[in-house]
Amino acid sequence: MPGLQPALQGGGAQGQSLATGQQGDANGIESLRSRLLAQGLSQGGRSGQAHGWPVESAPVVPCSVSVDSSKFSPLLRWMGITLVVILLLQMLGVLIIGQWQEESFRQLVVERLIAQSPMALVGLVLMYLAGRLDDAGEGRSPLLWAVCILSGVLAISLTAALPVSFSGDQMLQQQADRQLAQQKTRLETARIQSKNPAFLQQVIQQFQASGQVPPGVSEAQKNQAARAFIDRQLDQMQSQLKQSEQSNLVSLNQRRYGGSGAAVVLIVAFTILCLGSVL
Repeated sequence: MPGLQPALQGGGAQGQSLATGQQGDANGIESLRSRLLAQGLSQGGRSGQAHGWPVESAPVVPCSVSVDSSKFSPLLRWMGITLVVILLLQMLGVLIIGQWQEESFRQLVVERLIAQSPMALVGLVLMYLAGRLDDAGEGRSPLLWAVCILSGVLAISLTAALPVSFSGDQMLQQQADRQLAQQKTRLETARIQSKNPAFLQQVIQQFQASGQVPPGVSEAQKNQAARAFIDRQLDQMQSQLKQSEQSNLVSLNQRRYGGSGAAVVLIVAFTILCLGSVL
């Protein structure tokens, strides 16, 4: 029996090592199966794509980005109100004078109103957009009613300013015609006077008195110098007349199209905005 116990102990040790080896072999086989399975799936997917076989892919989930309009509405509202207030302050600075009996003051009021109305139109459009963003379908908001009222007031004001603007265009046209007529009269008078021999001698005497004619010059040279001086003066007056005609034409067109024409366009725009705010 003493000899049998070491033998049994040796056998037990061998059994434990055998069990450990079998467990390690099982773990190795399991990891090998996992690698082969993953490799087979990847190869099968690639070969399926190569042969045109349908391969399932992960579903694509659409994403949507929502913009909160409440973040932009206050900004648009206050920007629009600021532009409208600037128009009111600009008009107040002119209306406080109150000299309505003078034509120049009325023209100044109309010009300021037409010049500042586009800024007010932009401000009212911003207020209109803010009102539409805030509108929850429960009637019109006070902001939209304010846009309607202000747009209507500006449209009526510009309509009332049209006759004053048209009269200003006529006055400017008449003033330009008078100035051109005076310049043309001076030019014609200078041309007629240049043909007078007495005027030519008067110019020669002025040259001699100022020392512009050296001594020993013949009468023909004196007459030639005086005639050249007169011709230069006539050419200068002619060029000034052409420049005046061009500048008057530009001023009249700018007043007619940039003033009265712009007022008509603004009336239409304010009317559309007024109706669009309540409809």
